[in-house]
Amino acid sequence: MMSTIGMASLLFLVIYGPGPAWEPGKPTREQPLQQHGSYMLDLHEQGVMREAGGFVDADGGAAVIFAVDERQARSILDTDPAIERGVMSYTLRQWAPLDWTALGERRRARREQEAAGAEHPAPEPAPQD
Repeated sequence: MMSTIGMASLLFLVIYGPGPAWEPGKPTREQPLQQHGSYMLDLHEQGVMREAGGFVDADGGAAVIFAVDERQARSILDTDPAIERGVMSYTLRQWAPLDWTALGERRRARREQEAAGAEHPAPEPAPQD
């Protein structure tokens, strides 16, 4: 699999859930997912997958992946052993998370600028005759 780092990449959110071959009554940690874990580690090492993990309170999990388009993202997911074997299924959504750190920094800077302006108001214009 080719890394998308350095290419114009989109971010995708993947929601994994039980597939048709999911073993009923067994939690995620007891499902046959060893090959899935190895595949995900490969994706991470290639720079394709940023974050992934299982849900604490439900079966399945989520991942954040990079791909040049939806077709490539689906190709990446469709070659996951857990998907190929039907143990898991997925929902794929293109994702555009906000940079909350940058937004907070801009707000703090704006507030500091406004506060500095209140401490040193502009001089009143001279009266006109």
